[in-house]
Amino acid sequence: MGSESVDEYRKIEFDTLYKEIAENSTRIYAVFGLCVTATTAAIGILMGPLLEADSTTDPGDLTPLAVLVLPAMIILPCMLLITGLLHSTVRIAGYIAVFFEQPDGARWQSRVQAIRELRRPRYFFGGMASVFSGLALVTVGSSVLAMVRRWGPEITPVLLLYLVSIAVLGVIFARQVRALRRVWDAERFREFQQAWTEIRQAEQAEVDGG
Repeated sequence: MGSESVDEYRKIEFDTLYKEIAENSTRIYAVFGLCVTATTAAIGILMGPLLEADSTTDPGDLTPLAVLVLPAMIILPCMLLITGLLHSTVRIAGYIAVFFEQPDGARWQSRVQAIRELRRPRYFFGGMASVFSGLALVTVGSSVLAMVRRWGPEITPVLLLYLVSIAVLGVIFARQVRALRRVWDAERFREFQQAWTEIRQAEQAEVDGG
């Protein structure tokens, strides 16, 4: 393969990688917006009739449990999807830094990661994490209000299931927040950069050995 063909292939690969990064960013904000809209809509739909109804208790009413579980079924998958998209972006950034950027040339990805190391992930992660945490708090608060209005002080199996659900979902949410934070941390970029460097060295060793 001639040098011109190699250069053209590298340009196509480079453009494709940056296009995927841009598409990942678009998907992240689309999923984030969908999550906020769907979660608030679900809470409003479930809580509306409950707030308008009389305050008589009904231990068999599953609305408090639904107000807790349904929004969680929206929030947690969205967080998982966003984490995966961020993981893909950081992996591509590490690849570009190793296989395309040169010490005396353009080094956008490497310098962006250097900025991230100085500022940590607050400028991106902080706002998104705050919104996710706010949605979680609104979900729990709404479900507690629903529980007080519909179940009263009586201890029932459904109430015990509700409390267990809160504990389990709380643990899952906390783990997902940590995963979201870690994937966007500069340390993750360095891990990918090191892995790609090792792959490049192994490939070069095969070429030299051949």
